[in-house]
Amino acid sequence: TPLYTYAGWAVLGQYTVGLRVTDNGSRTATDTVKITVVPNADLTVSNLTFAPTSGINDGDPVVFTATVRNIGTEPLGSDFHVGFQIDGTYIGEQKVSGGLAAGASVVVLQTWEADAGNHTVKAIADYNHTVAEGNETNNERSQVLPAIPFPDLTVTNLTFSPPGGINDGNSVTFTATVANMGAGNTTSDFYVGFQIDGTYIGNQKVTGGLAAGASVVVTQTWEANAGNHTVKAIADYYNTVTESNESNNESSQALPAIPFSDLTVTDVTWSPPTNIRAGNTVTFTAAVGNIGVGNTSSSFYVRFEIDGAYIGRRTVSGGLAAGSSKTVN
Repeated sequence: TPLYTYAGWAVLGQYTVGLRVTDNGSRTATDTVKITVVPNADLTVSNLTFAPTSGINDGDPVVFTATVRNIGTEPLGSDFHVGFQIDGTYIGEQKVSGGLAAGASVVVLQTWEADAGNHTVKAIADYNHTVAEGNETNNERSQVLPAIPFPDLTVTNLTFSPPGGINDGNSVTFTATVANMGAGNTTSDFYVGFQIDGTYIGNQKVTGGLAAGASVVVTQTWEANAGNHTVKAIADYYNTVTESNESNNESSQALPAIPFSDLTVTDVTWSPPTNIRAGNTVTFTAAVGNIGVGNTSSSFYVRFEIDGAYIGRRTVSGGLAAGSSKTVN
């Protein structure tokens, strides 16, 4: 097999190389191939470190430092990016402007909010493959991080006040104690959510996380409505903290039955009572009673209509106790 060496590639770029062969019978055959001439630049990640080097907690900021070197014999004149991954998942990238001279190096930083578990960080030079290199297989470097211990958030106590005699419309305060029962701290903010009968009623933010063995108390208010209800408190409501046990974040309590009120209009009068002419002003007076067994402290409206058409409403502030009545006009 004949070998021909050509050393005249002075300009970088893509070329089409043609071969033509003629035998003794003047018969010819041709073939072509495309080749790309690249500079002898070669980016590699020569060092990858992280800080802090130990004692990392869930939620802590970790700073990765990557040294990228051009180990080729020619300069690289184009911008490129250095990308970072945790366990193969992208966490960010940094731009290196103006390329890199032969033999030169550059240092880039990337921060990451730690989560518990065992992780590997990887730095990748020319992350987006925008520059041509003499060797495209040596652009990466990885480091194994020390194990980050898991927290375990759980609701250890859930109470409500008042503990009994709750009426429709009353303000009820729920108090939840959340503890970190795990081996590891978490410095991540998280939320404690509250539900009534599975319906969200609010949340409270725990700022700065929670150390292993520590606890925090949060409160949530709710305007009661009549019936039988169950309150639930859920630690790490939005699942932002990686825990050793994700199945023990909740606690529930059944509330005492809240008796129902029963509002009814017991009487309607008007003035003047007779001889009403077109254009006259008529005042309607409605007597509203609560004939139920339960009080209500919720304000409500009494609506007035003429032949089914709305003409106005009046507010009964502070609700109505069982067996009592009020008049509105």
